[in-house]
Amino acid sequence: MRALRIIHSEAATSFGGQEHRLFKKMVAMRELGHHLEVICQPDAELGARLRDAGFLVHTLWMDGLVNIVRGVFAIKKILQAGRFDVLNTHSRQDTLIAATAGRLAKVPLIVRTRHLASPATSLLTYTWLPHRVIAVSDAVRRQLILRGVAPERIDT
Repeated sequence: MRALRIIHSEAATSFGGQEHRLFKKMVAMRELGHHLEVICQPDAELGARLRDAGFLVHTLWMDGLVNIVRGVFAIKKILQAGRFDVLNTHSRQDTLIAATAGRLAKVPLIVRTRHLASPATSLLTYTWLPHRVIAVSDAVRRQLILRGVAPERIDT
């Protein structure tokens, strides 16, 4: 299998279960020979931990309309320069920004990971923006289907 160029995005600034899972996934994928980078906010604990682990960390603010618009164009440049095979987004805000940039940059595969079991509120970040959705459990998958995400687009 050829090594993939994968970039993740995460808007959270705290370091909870979702961020811990992403950190572990990036370390494991790198050990398999893939190239990984991350996009996060400047004050994100995830970014600091990944930087300490030797990953390239891109930072930008993701709150507010001005930062959303700036973010789309900044991430589009990152994606085009990095020639990534996969963009994997992890929360609503970064999906809105990074997946829009990914569509504009023509990233071959945009994946949205759903970590939470609570009902999804923004269907745009599960339907039009990503090509595929990863649900971290069968319960999360069922919740997404109930909200209107096509079952054939969801992997667990």
